[in-house]
Amino acid sequence: MTSTHIVGVDADGLVYYAYGGEKVKLKCLVSQQDMEAEFGSDSCWVCSSPANGIHFKAVSCAACNAFFRRSIASKRVYLCRKDGDCAINKNVRCLCRACRLKKCVFVGMDARVVQPQRGALHEPDSSPKQVVPKGIKIENKCSPNSDDLSIRSDTESVLSHRLFSDKSSVYEADLNKPSVSSELCSSPSCSSQVSFKIIDAGLTAYKKLLDRRRIIYTTTSLADMMSGVEPEFRKHGSADHHRLECAQIRTWVANAMEFFGSFYFLNELDVKDRCAMFKAFLVNFINLEKYYLTYKKGGAVQNRIYCQDYIYIDLNELIEATNGEKKAFKQGDKVMDSATTNKINLPDCIKAMELLVRPMHELQMDDTEFICCAVSMMFDSTLIGVNPAIKSLGSKIRNQLYQEWFQYYDSMGFKHEEAAMRMGNALLIAPTLIEFVNHIKQNFHLMRVFGAGDEYDKVLNDIFLD
Repeated sequence: MTSTHIVGVDADGLVYYAYGGEKVKLKCLVSQQDMEAEFGSDSCWVCSSPANGIHFKAVSCAACNAFFRRSIASKRVYLCRKDGDCAINKNVRCLCRACRLKKCVFVGMDARVVQPQRGALHEPDSSPKQVVPKGIKIENKCSPNSDDLSIRSDTESVLSHRLFSDKSSVYEADLNKPSVSSELCSSPSCSSQVSFKIIDAGLTAYKKLLDRRRIIYTTTSLADMMSGVEPEFRKHGSADHHRLECAQIRTWVANAMEFFGSFYFLNELDVKDRCAMFKAFLVNFINLEKYYLTYKKGGAVQNRIYCQDYIYIDLNELIEATNGEKKAFKQGDKVMDSATTNKINLPDCIKAMELLVRPMHELQMDDTEFICCAVSMMFDSTLIGVNPAIKSLGSKIRNQLYQEWFQYYDSMGFKHEEAAMRMGNALLIAPTLIEFVNHIKQNFHLMRVFGAGDEYDKVLNDIFLD
C-alpha cells in the first residue's frame, strides 16, 4: 500500500506523526512569545478565526479548542489524503483533521493538560427513588368477563413499575409468574421514557463482554488473565472468518447473549419473543463489532480484518494468494477446498472494508457511538412476527436512546448541526450492515453443506436459518 500520512494520539495521550513506517512524537515548534508577536491574542493560532481565550496553553477559537480536546480525550487517529502539509485556516480547517491536529500541537496546544474523556452520562442521582409512572394502577379494573384481561391488568402494573422505575440492577426472574410479553408497555398511559440511562447500561455491558473475552482467549498465564493483559492477534490464512467451529460459535453467542441480557427488563419477555429479538440482533451485532474492532485496530490503514477471537486476516496477502490458486471446487467433491472457500468469502471481506470499516474510520467512531448503533439495532421496532407490545417497547427505547445520544454530543462540545450529521452517518452504517449480513447468511448454506469445519453445531440453524 502507498505510504500514508497519519496523525494520532497514543496510549499516553501524546500526539504522534507516522509516515512510511516511521513514527515520531510531535511537539511545539515556536515559543508562545513568537506566536503572540505574529498572531496576537485576538486570532486563533490554528485557523486565524476570532479567538475566545487561551485553551491548553495556546490562543484558540472555540472550534479548535473543542476539536483538540475531543481528539486527545478520545485518542483519535487521522489520515491525511494529500502530502501531510494541508493549509489550515478558518475556511478549510475541517477538510483535513490530521493536519489540523498537527498544527494544534505546533502552535503550542499541550495534550497533557486535556482531561481524560468522561463516561457518556455518568451522573447518578444523589437520592435514589422509585417513581410509579402516572396512570399505572395496581388494582384490577378490567372487565370481569375476561380472565386474560384480568391477569393483564395486575401484571402490567408490576412490569411497568419495574421497567420505568429507577432500578437498573439485574432482574431476578420469578419462574412461578405467568408469561408477560403481551403486557409489557402496552398501556397507553405507560411513561414514554425509561428512567435508567440506556447508553451507560450498554457501555457497562460491553466492557464486561470485552473483559470476559480477553480472559477466555488469554493462554499465557494466570497472571496475564488477572492483570488485564490483552492477547496478541494471530494471522489467519483464510477468508473464511465465519468458521463453523463449535467453540467459537458458542463463545460468540454466549457473549452476545450476556450483552443482550444486561438490559434486565428483557427477562420479562416470553421466551419466544426473546429468541426472536435476539436472533434478529445476534449476527448483526457480531459483524458490527468485528468491523468496529477492525477500525479500532487500524485495519482501514493496514487493509486487515480483526476478529473477536484474536485473529486477523491480511487482505493484501490473501488477494495475492487467491489470485495465484488454480485449484477450485469441482462437481462431485464432498469437501470445499480452501481456494473455493476464499473465492466465496474474499469479496465479502473487501466489501466490508469499503462499506463498513472505512466509514467508521472517516467518522472516527467511538465506543459510545458504537453502542448506540448496536442498541438501536437491538430494539428494532420493525421486527416481524413478534407481539405488538415488543414493537412499542422498541420505539420507546430508541426514542430515549437518541435523546441520550444528543446529550452525549452536547457534553463533548459538538454543535447541534455537527451532532446531527455524526448521528446520521453512524446510523447509515446499519442498513449496509444488514444487507451485508443477509449475504453472509446465503454463503452459510454453502459452508454448512460443503465446509470442512469441526463437528457441526446445530445452534447455527437457529442463528442463520429463517
